[in-house]
Amino acid sequence: FHVHAHKDECYFRYATTFIPGAGIVKGQILESNWSILNKISPTARTATLAHRTEMLDDHACDSNHKKTL
Repeated sequence: FHVHAHKDECYFRYATTFIPGAGIVKGQILESNWSILNKISPTARTATLAHRTEMLDDHACDSNHKKTL
């Protein structure tokens, strides 16, 4: 989150760390998934739309499952 590069006054006022009920999200998680999805891209490229969607969904669910372990 870019607020960390601002002045201390901005940081303490706007950083999600200090906002009750706010969560912190790793914004680059999609980029880390690309390396995994690139492995299935040759197969997904030639699949039908329905099959491609199912393949991507399966791999995304697997990635989410691995995060919970």
